[in-house]
Amino acid sequence: MARTIDQILAPHDVTREDVDAIFARFDADGSGKLEREEMRALAAMLARRLPQTDGGDLLEIMDFYEINRDGAFSKDELLDFLKIQMDM
Repeated sequence: MARTIDQILAPHDVTREDVDAIFARFDADGSGKLEREEMRALAAMLARRLPQTDGGDLLEIMDFYEINRDGAFSKDELLDFLKIQMDM
């Protein structure tokens, strides 16, 4: 059974399947990347679950993990970002 977004973002080891589920929900245009507006929606939801940050802070942090600087998060970039954030 597929896990909910709340279950995915609960403290645990983030998996590739978790990232696939997040992309299924937030990749509105189906491009296979999370563009800025899609990242903004994800950051707003994450900010409610990560008390040490807010949505603006998260966008800045996400920019740091957006390694190839194409303006969008790949699944690998998101996986790296979430692994770090869930360990905090």
